[in-house]
Amino acid sequence: MALAKKIKIISLINSLGPAGAERVLLQLAQNIDKEKFEFSVCCLEKDVTLKKDFEEAGVEVVSLDIGRKYDPRALWRLYRFLKKGNFDILHTHLPYAGTLGRIAGRLAGVPKIASTEHNVLDSFKPLTGFLDRSTLFLADIVTCVAEEVERSFFGSPTNPFSKGLLLSGPKHLTIYNGIDFKEIEGILNRIDPAAKRKELGIGEGDPVVFNAARLIPWKGHADLIKSFSKVVAALPNAKLLIAGWGPLEEELRKQIIDLDLEGNIFLLGCRRDVKEILKIADVFSLPYNFKGRFNGGWMSIAIMEAMAASKPIVITAVPGVEIAVVDGKTGVVVPSGNTDKLAEAFLFLINDPKTSEMMGRDGHDLAKKNFNIEDKVRQYEAVYEKLYLTR
Repeated sequence: MALAKKIKIISLINSLGPAGAERVLLQLAQNIDKEKFEFSVCCLEKDVTLKKDFEEAGVEVVSLDIGRKYDPRALWRLYRFLKKGNFDILHTHLPYAGTLGRIAGRLAGVPKIASTEHNVLDSFKPLTGFLDRSTLFLADIVTCVAEEVERSFFGSPTNPFSKGLLLSGPKHLTIYNGIDFKEIEGILNRIDPAAKRKELGIGEGDPVVFNAARLIPWKGHADLIKSFSKVVAALPNAKLLIAGWGPLEEELRKQIIDLDLEGNIFLLGCRRDVKEILKIADVFSLPYNFKGRFNGGWMSIAIMEAMAASKPIVITAVPGVEIAVVDGKTGVVVPSGNTDKLAEAFLFLINDPKTSEMMGRDGHDLAKKNFNIEDKVRQYEAVYEKLYLTR
């Protein structure tokens, strides 16, 4: 499609910490067609860990340096920024940035607003979810990273992306997350597994289960740690590596000490080498546990990256994950909250390397077919062009 000028897009997000939504936005920034789009990023909060990565992708980054969520000054600062920017499209990510962005964007006269929902509605605190959902009418289009996310906001039926669907002018649709296979395969090819194990203090023959996720309740870290006491009872040299940060860190450290697992479980904190650590993992696990809240899940970037690295996945049975983790084919699916079944799955995959390798290979192939970042970026570009031409 020939355009008279570049489409000027500003993406708005809470922060630039190395979490899932921020990494989705980074991949979009790295792969978007710079000949068609003038793409920049604004973050509301102080964490700009990924700023250099965005700048290396040729993307300007602006931080409004807001100290706390829903600071009364945030809306005014954002309004002034958007008013001066002369943007064609505002694209918001996450509830906080979405709520403020849609209000400020309309007040500032931004011609078109898109919002992306990265999590199911009931995973948010009640007030956050209410404010997010009640301002969605201000967006021209809402994209969701999985059909389960779309369903939680809009009910059924859902609208998986297609060019034909986009032409019909939907209010909401699903664009799955994607991953950069070329980048991941390049990293894996250059990593020396023996050196990486030595760096992390892992023995050459030690089985490794890996988890990468924010340390928040519904990611299931407490279940993961509890299950690993059973794994260690059978395999004393087994190791569990957890990469992530969050409010549960001290609680999880205490749990590890109470279970006498300090030599087997390692909280690695915020890491920039997650893809490198995947090289030495035998299994990747993300045991969601919503503990009575909405029982919904979706395919996180971390799971997709593990599949790209040909690792079998152990995950809990929540709606949405079945699009990639097929029980018995690309991984093992266990009941949410069942630590005995979780431990059994780890032991099964560690003790049966042939099956583990087969699941990893099938997962790689499935992810490459359905979750390639190049395809997902082209879909977002189509959304931008549609919005621009109907402004």
